[in-house]
Amino acid sequence: MNKDEMFKRWNSQARDVLVGRTITKVMYMNDKWAKDLGFDEYMGRPLMLQLDNGTIIIPMRDDEGNDGGAVQYLTKEGGFDVLPLLR
Repeated sequence: MNKDEMFKRWNSQARDVLVGRTITKVMYMNDKWAKDLGFDEYMGRPLMLQLDNGTIIIPMRDDEGNDGGAVQYLTKEGGFDVLPLLR
């Protein structure tokens, strides 16, 4: 698969998961979720976004799930900030 095909594939999958959805719940990962998902005591607890169809989005450090990930957000006015990992 070349770079253009890879981008097309992943853009398509991201659109299928996210476009048209509504965020219905926002919460940081708690102890139960961390245990169920295999996060150990040294891993950061990321923000979790639940969509209207029940899908939960969890930012990760990498594609192997080796830690949670922070979320940077940009405003249309040019501002930005970060929703951090909690420990």
